[in-house]
Amino acid sequence: MDKKKVVASVLMGLGALAYGISPVDFLPDLLGPLGLADDAAVVGAAIVVITKWVSNAKRATAAETIPGSVV
Repeated sequence: MDKKKVVASVLMGLGALAYGISPVDFLPDLLGPLGLADDAAVVGAAIVVITKWVSNAKRATAAETIPGSVV
């Protein structure tokens, strides 16, 4: 995984975490489950994107490392 993706992954994770614990939200947490849903959506989306980036990087590394691999 190149440095740009590593930095982007870390920043995305920190940003999602900050949004999740921040009292300033798009939908305030005072709205109950609806207020928590936007936090969960942001954190969930960040997890999906970061996981996809890491999986693609692992496949690329395996393809470079294992001769003749069909990854």
